[in-house]
Amino acid sequence: MTVFELMSRLGAAGIKLWVEEGQLKFKAPKGALTPELKDALVAKKAEVIEFLGGTKVGAGQDGDRIPAVDRSKPLRLSHAQNRLWFVEQMSPGNSTFHIPAPLLLKGILDRGALERAFLGLLRRHEALRTVIQLHDDEPKQIIQTVERFVIPVDDLTTLTGDERSRELRSRVEREIRTPFDLANGPMVRARLYKLDDNEHALVVVIHHLVTDGWSMGIFVREMAALYAAERMGVYAG
Repeated sequence: MTVFELMSRLGAAGIKLWVEEGQLKFKAPKGALTPELKDALVAKKAEVIEFLGGTKVGAGQDGDRIPAVDRSKPLRLSHAQNRLWFVEQMSPGNSTFHIPAPLLLKGILDRGALERAFLGLLRRHEALRTVIQLHDDEPKQIIQTVERFVIPVDDLTTLTGDERSRELRSRVEREIRTPFDLANGPMVRARLYKLDDNEHALVVVIHHLVTDGWSMGIFVREMAALYAAERMGVYAG
């Protein structure tokens, strides 16, 4: 079994993999990590870490400058992006590289302000507006424009107690596993779950092709700041 085949099978089983301080970490649904997959993962641990880590670019010499690239044309993928894209072709809908951020929002929610905050965030960061399309049989990055960002809402207020908690958990897990359309985007999505008039759960899912686990903390903090600014009417996105 090649490392690509292994990653595809792990993703199909809902098993999440990431590297933290040089160590391979994973999270798996109960019973998903079979003895066969576990043995294969142990045997190819070094290859999996290398696969997930991609390549790093060293610092340039003093005075070196990185030339600006024309964003109106298709752009080449990085080595790490090529790996991720290849896995998606082998196993479409693979959820291994879906990076989620679940949040609990308390207080009166301004959904319009939240959607405008997300739109502002996407407009500020071109990586979040990037999709992957084939050009001359080669995958290329295409940076899109975004005019609106819609956050669907699931109303769970008719449920109570453990029933609501189970339903919320089930829907969040389903949202995290929902495939991305890499060619058309978006690579970022969010969904709200109304628990009562003053409490909402929010799950944000971003594909690893355009972000990483470390960057998610920055994403959440910036989103919160933009939302606060939108609520106060001081953000001019």
